[in-house]
Amino acid sequence: MASIHADIETTIKRYKRGDLVFSVDFRNKGNKDAVKQALSRLAKEGILKRLGHGIYVLPTKHPRFGEILPSAEEVAEAIAKKEQVRIQPAGAYALHKLGLSMQVPTKLVYLTDGTSREIKIGKTTIKFKATTPKKLSLKGTYSRLIDPCARRTWAGYPR
Repeated sequence: MASIHADIETTIKRYKRGDLVFSVDFRNKGNKDAVKQALSRLAKEGILKRLGHGIYVLPTKHPRFGEILPSAEEVAEAIAKKEQVRIQPAGAYALHKLGLSMQVPTKLVYLTDGTSREIKIGKTTIKFKATTPKKLSLKGTYSRLIDPCARRTWAGYPR
C-alpha cells in the first residue's frame, strides 16, 4: 500500500503549473493531519508553494522572472469556485477596481453568500463578508461594483 505522501504527490503531478491546491481536495486520501503533513513536506521539497492556511500552488517557473504566483484576486475567485459561492468586491477594493481610487488596498474585501472569514496570503488579507443574496443579485460588471460602493461612500451625505 502506497503512503499518503506518495499518493498525494502523484495526484499533484497531474495538475497544471499555476493551479491552486487546497488541503480539502485530499480528504479521501487519509486523515486531516496526515494530509497536512504530506502537503507541508511537498512544500519543503519545493514541489508546492504555501500561500496560506490550507492553500498551496503549483508554481509557474519563468526563465527570467523565476516563480510566478497567482494574485490575491485569483486566489479569492478559486476559493469561491471551490466553495460554490458568489463573491463581489466591496469597499476600497471596489473603488480601486472602478478606477475611482488610485490606492491599492492590501485588504481585499468581498461580499459573499457563503460564510464570513479572513485569509492572510503574505502581506495581503482577503476578507469575505457574509451578506444577503439580494445584494449579490446584480449582473453587470460595473453595476455589481457600484452598488456596494454607493452604499458605503454616500451613506453619510445628505440627499
